[in-house]
Parts: sequence; C-alpha cells; structure tokens
Amino acid sequence: MAIDVAASMSYGEGPFSVSGSAKFHDQMSKMTQTTTQTQWMSYEGGTTEFHPLNTTKMADSYHEWWKNVQKPNEAKPLVMYFRSYYDLQTVSYYVDKTASSAIAAIFQAGQPSPTVINYLTKEYAMTKMALNSVQHAKNFHCVAWSSSFMKKVQNLEIEVAAHKDNIERIDMATMAELDINIGLQNMTFFKAYLGVYDDKLRTLLDSNRACSPCEMKSTGMWGATEKSIKTVDGYLGCKAHCENDPQCVVFAWFNTKKFDQCYLKSHWFPATKQNAVYSVGPKHCRCFEYNIDYFYGDLDTPQIKDIASPEACQKQCQENGQCETWTWVSDAPNANQCFLKRASGYTKEVMHGHVSGPKHCPYPLDMVPN
Repeated sequence: MAIDVAASMSYGEGPFSVSGSAKFHDQMSKMTQTTTQTQWMSYEGGTTEFHPLNTTKMADSYHEWWKNVQKPNEAKPLVMYFRSYYDLQTVSYYVDKTASSAIAAIFQAGQPSPTVINYLTKEYAMTKMALNSVQHAKNFHCVAWSSSFMKKVQNLEIEVAAHKDNIERIDMATMAELDINIGLQNMTFFKAYLGVYDDKLRTLLDSNRACSPCEMKSTGMWGATEKSIKTVDGYLGCKAHCENDPQCVVFAWFNTKKFDQCYLKSHWFPATKQNAVYSVGPKHCRCFEYNIDYFYGDLDTPQIKDIASPEACQKQCQENGQCETWTWVSDAPNANQCFLKRASGYTKEVMHGHVSGPKHCPYPLDMVPN
C-alpha cells in the first residue's frame, strides 16, 4: 500500500523533506526497502530533477530554484512528495489490525505547515552555504598556516555541521514545536537564517590580523628588485606572486591607468609615503599593524639597529623580559631600527614604512611551508 502526501509550494516558499527521525539519506534508504515511497522531486515548469538520496545535489538544486523564484516573472513552484516512515509503519499496523476508519485518521493527522517547511528549507540551504564558507576559510593562509587558528575554525565547522545534521534528522514532533515557536516569533533554531554562523566566521577572521591583506597603502619602496611582473590582478595579485616565489620577502605594487606592475623583493628596503597608486606588502601577513607606529612607551633601552624585518624586531622583543610591544622602522633616518616598548603608554599613529606588533601573536604562523 502506498500513500503519498504532496505539498505544493508557491512563490517565496521552498522544499524540505521530513521522513521520521533517522538521518535523511539513511531513512530514505530504509523506506525504499519497505515501501513504494515516491523518490523524486521536480520543478513545475522547470527541468531540474534529482534523487533525494543525493543531499548535496538537493542543496545545489535548491539554490538554483531559490534564485529563480525570487525573480517576480520567473516564479517556479516546487512540488515535493514526502511522508514519515513512522506514519507508514502505523498505517501498515492499522491495515492489519484495525478497521478502515482508523486508517482514515492517519490521513487526517496534522502535517507540517507551509510556513515551517519554508523556514526549514531556507535554514537547510543557508546552513549548507555557511558550512561551505567555513570549509573554504580553512584554505586561507592565516588559517592553513596556523595550527591554533585552524583549531578555532574547525570548532566552528563542527558546530555548523552538527546543526546541519540536526536538520537532516528532524522529526515531526520537532517540526510541530518549531511551527509554534515561529508563531511566537521565537526564531532561535534558525541560526543560519539569522546570520549567526556568518557573523561568527566574520568575527573570527576579524580577530586575527593575519587574515587581513596587510596592505601598506600610499607607500612606496625602492631598492633592488628580485623580479618584476608587468601585469597583475591588483594588490592581491601581486601578493600571490610573492607568496609563490621562494626568494620574495616583500613586494611593491604600482597601479595607474596605464600600469599595474608588481615588484618582488628579497628583503625590506626603506618604505616611504607616496601617493595612492603605490602600495607595499609583506609575503606573509601576521598579527602586525602595518604603517602604524606605537608612539612613546619605549623601554629604557636604546633602539636596536640593523634589524632587517618586522619579524626580526618581534624576535628581539621576545628575547627581552620587559618588552611587550615593539615598532620597527624601515625609512630614514631610523631605517632598520627596532624600538622595544611596554604593554601600554603609547599611542598608535599612522607612519608610512613603520610596522608594530605584540610580543607574541595570538595565532602564530607555525605551519608556513618551506
């Protein structure tokens, strides 16, 4: 005996499959062994059809559909067929044990409202997108090259994946509870829809200065060039060339209407203030503040001369028991000098060619490839 419950979704609503408390694809597999459950979904007036056992394709197809239905002249209602494995077992029991009136009661049982199906659909799709964003962030250098920061991102990945799993395992009782909560404007379950995961990822990345482009804007650097590239895709394109060149330590980018040029350098040279078409950047962004000077707050020790880079200045700070912060100066008259400083008592001032930072980065780059 086969019983199909169809929910037709109009513009602005979406699909969601609910079939008992088992995880979606496991539960659907079980249904194929015991019932003649309809196992397809299609767009009315569209061309996309897919098998619901492939959850990834379901999400991708939903994204395409959702994009289309938001175009007022291209609304494509979605027809979805679903039923609860528990309901099927109950129907089977009554077929064997009771009168047909009991079977009729099964058909009259309440089904999820279009509202809760709509919100769950959005939540599932947006959770998938949030999970993709977190997984993509693991490829960022500030994540991939820092074991401590990678752990932070992985923890968020686990959290989002668990929420996705909860949606896939949702049962009818939970759906009924969510229906009530929506009516009470309690939307705490719909974390992806509310942007909770996007905000968490953004806040996490913003907390690590190494995830910034570390662009020293309006700054020029002259000196021996290890390699020059005439055409690059902006500052980040120049930075990518430096990251892929084993000899590059720092780079200078020059951009005008006629030129978009990149100069790779094997060590730091004096960097000075220029107009807006010039930028300088390090090969690897760290937790430093570029074009920033920690003014005042110096230790009662003379500045250290002949320090070749901001990283070397930070190392000097780490080797001094009193030092908590530092400023490295690349430009004359104090070129390649390192000023060791206290934890407080200084002000931050924009000074081109200066780099400042803490004694220890909260998320050190301990996994940089050789």
